[in-house]
Amino acid sequence: DALAHGLKLPSRALSRGPEFEEISLESAFAGCDYLESGWRTHRLTGKAAILKAMRACQEADEDEAHWSGPDGELLEAVARGEVEPRIRVVRATSPFNPVALFTPPSELALAAVAAYQIEVGEPIALYLGDLVTADADDPDNTYTYELDADELRLRGYAASAALRVDASTSGNESRFINDCWTPAGLPPRTPNCYLELIFDGQTREFHLCFFASRRIRAGREIIVDYGPDYWEASHESLLRTHAKGARRRGAPCASSIFT
Repeated sequence: DALAHGLKLPSRALSRGPEFEEISLESAFAGCDYLESGWRTHRLTGKAAILKAMRACQEADEDEAHWSGPDGELLEAVARGEVEPRIRVVRATSPFNPVALFTPPSELALAAVAAYQIEVGEPIALYLGDLVTADADDPDNTYTYELDADELRLRGYAASAALRVDASTSGNESRFINDCWTPAGLPPRTPNCYLELIFDGQTREFHLCFFASRRIRAGREIIVDYGPDYWEASHESLLRTHAKGARRRGAPCASSIFT
């Protein structure tokens, strides 16, 4: 009731027990292929022109600044999958973590936390998955990130196809980095990372990389701002999912929580 009506919850309720618990990687990736590096391109079969256009790109000033910057060696190791994951997947045990509100009861409410302290500006992880064209996207799929068309063109991408990275069936720990959204009544969640598209001129590959926007202590949840476009596409899908679950349980669906 407090969440549905935007009322502030008492602090004693918010501080009950641990917020997360450990979970095995096998459980977290049940039904999903775990990737260590790179995007899978098998869903672009018959669209060789897209891959050719991507390989023909050149580094922009932003890319050169990343690769030659103080964290360039770490970025290269993260991009190659040569370092232990800097984040780990956990299950949200607190009923007041917003991810629990989004997750159907039949699924695990999962989040990503820092495996150890991550400093400002450091690369955290790549967003991995299947590279697909926008016309192949499922409107109910909440695991896709669109590659910004302007950023692609800045690097010389000449193909007309709009591209996305789909982590619904394959990915790594970063697919569990959650959004900063929180319903009225809960403490606000401040993003501590951001996502950037970068191009590697040596390997001729694009990467979507999360970078820390502030120091993240070990065990702290990693949070990003998905942006309004994500919510415009995902809001109705999330409500439909929860409404189905509520009907199966014979319980009401408090859709006002999401408004």
